[in-house]
Amino acid sequence: MRNKPRYLVLLLGLVFLLTGLLVGCGPTALPVIVEFIAAPSEIYSGESATLFWNVTEATSISIDQGIDDVSAVGTQTVSPITTTAYTLTATNVAGTVTKSVVITVTPVSPSSPSSDQPVVSPEGAIIYLTPQEAFALMQENSNNSDFVIIDVCPASHFAAGHIKGAVNIPYGTFRDEVNELDKSKIYLTYCPDGCGASARIMEEANFQKIYDITGGYSRWVSEGFPIVQ
Repeated sequence: MRNKPRYLVLLLGLVFLLTGLLVGCGPTALPVIVEFIAAPSEIYSGESATLFWNVTEATSISIDQGIDDVSAVGTQTVSPITTTAYTLTATNVAGTVTKSVVITVTPVSPSSPSSDQPVVSPEGAIIYLTPQEAFALMQENSNNSDFVIIDVCPASHFAAGHIKGAVNIPYGTFRDEVNELDKSKIYLTYCPDGCGASARIMEEANFQKIYDITGGYSRWVSEGFPIVQ
């Protein structure tokens, strides 16, 4: 009987040890949605936008609106016909977190490029170029310090590959940062799939010399034009 307290201490120690091992078998924190954005978040009917996401510490990840299960890092091009909310759901044993983005669709589309000839926006400030025309413009302005190439893809997309000489201003912050740019300069903009939203933002802000690559970065790459990392 004199050894009973010692047995109780040993038993309690074993219980605490097993509890610690069980707790350590799985995540103790909720998943982290590092990034979930739509670029652009405003489109005209018939145009597309791209969803970008980056999630950590999740065992399952899905996006609604028919996209279903996705990997931890990825992109998805979507073409909603009406204003649509997309919700990303990330889950592990600790629980579930969600984040939503909304793509606003305007039913009336402005004049858009329908051929491989340069097309000017209705307001006259934007000139839409094919990748070949954009490449020629870049060559003509290779020594022009007033010529600026702007990539509005998310930072992770930009790091994976971009047009040489481009500066990255992600679309998520573009509207807030655009007025810090010099309006006297010449700008060539591009996004992942050529929606032209960044160029329209610049036009609304009274920039006068704007070029935009039709088809965006994806068309630039598919037609074999060079990129850097």
